[in-house]
Order: sequence, then structure tokens, then C-alpha cells
Amino acid sequence: MSVTLEKVDEVRNRTGASYSEAKEALEFTGGDVLEAIVYIEQMRQEPPKKRTLLQTIYLIEAVKSLRN
Repeated sequence: MSVTLEKVDEVRNRTGASYSEAKEALEFTGGDVLEAIVYIEQMRQEPPKKRTLLQTIYLIEAVKSLRN
């Protein structure tokens, strides 16, 4: 899935995230709007060190899904 301006706007409207946060979340989730919203919500609830860990896990999962 691609990241489009419409998707970024949708994520921003639902989460209040900045453009860069919404774009990053969409990139981490392969362009999935719902997963990007969940991703942002999780990042906001976690302390900074755990955020980095969660971002790494999302990235690993995204790479795994590309191999399948």
C-alpha cells in the first residue's frame, strides 16, 4: 500500500498527529490507515525507550510481511 496525502489527512484527523507523525506511522504500517492510528495511540502511551522498541518491532513485522 502507498502513503497518500488523503491517508495522512485521515490519520491526522483521527489522532491529532502532525503530518510527519502520520506519515511515519503510515510508512511503518505499510499504508494501512487503521494500523497507523493504532500505532500512534500505542506510541503516545509508551515511555520513549519503549517507543523505540515498538517502532523496531513494527519495522521487523513489515519486513517479514514483504518476504511472504
